[in-house]
Amino acid sequence: MAIRYSKRFDGQFIELRAWLESKRLGAGDRFRQEVARSLSLAHAFPFMYAEYEGEVRQILVERFHQHIYYVVSPPDIEVIELLDARRAPKGWEEE
Repeated sequence: MAIRYSKRFDGQFIELRAWLESKRLGAGDRFRQEVARSLSLAHAFPFMYAEYEGEVRQILVERFHQHIYYVVSPPDIEVIELLDARRAPKGWEEE
């Protein structure tokens, strides 16, 4: 099973990582590591995380208060979006 990333997720990830790094040296790298760890678990156990809506699942990246939204779509995992866990997701349903 491969992990595929949407353009939306890629943009959000790059932007947030850069912002975190600008606020505190090393924070962007720690964020990258936490996201990688979470997605590694999703890759190993794709149905481990709770369904958010329909087939969309969500992972909480706790240290950074971010949710990663993904869909298990054999043979791949499609990572849709990265959003602040304190905000309601908008827009990903349209893709």
